Amino acid sequence: MKNPLLLELPDELDTPNLTLKLPRAGFGAVMFEAIRASANELERWQAWAQSPPTLEECELECRTEIARIAARTAVIYHLFTLEDAIFVGEIGFSVMDWSVRKFELRFWLDSRFTGRGLMTEAAQALTDFAFKSLEARRIFMLCDTRNKAARRVAEKCGFALEGILKNSALDVQDSSLWVDGCVFARVR
Repeated sequence: MKNPLLLELPDELDTPNLTLKLPRAGFGAVMFEAIRASANELERWQAWAQSPPTLEECELECRTEIARIAARTAVIYHLFTLEDAIFVGEIGFSVMDWSVRKFELRFWLDSRFTGRGLMTEAAQALTDFAFKSLEARRIFMLCDTRNKAARRVAEKCGFALEGILKNSALDVQDSSLWVDGCVFARVR
């Protein structure tokens, strides 16, 4: 297996309706707008959204992602509509164990663009890319059992439900409530 630093990452991946782009300086503004527009939905599932980030924090996150990608501790793409280049979300592998080629898939979508199959399209494209070009052996996804949209994405992309982790985390909005988590995976 190649050293991860020698693996090429394309600046862009195209799908029928999206362009997945590696983060760039300046993307923080469009990320900020999408997070702001989606705050109610994101707060339900994302710990980082409990205190929505500022414009400066979004730009800092983009630049931090660039550094993590260069070091191959993450592979993250920003999602833009193919037709009019509107930023609609983010997808990537933020936990990567290169020794066994095991990657955790994480994503979020601007709530103004849900229900169109865009995240399923992005997840399928990135998963296929990882198996083919990053030599992935296992791609897995964790989500709250109550997050029906995330579960649908996993199922539509051919991820198998490996199990339910009982009391695996605290609810992101109510730290007195334990929640169960799904483990989905695809293997090669």
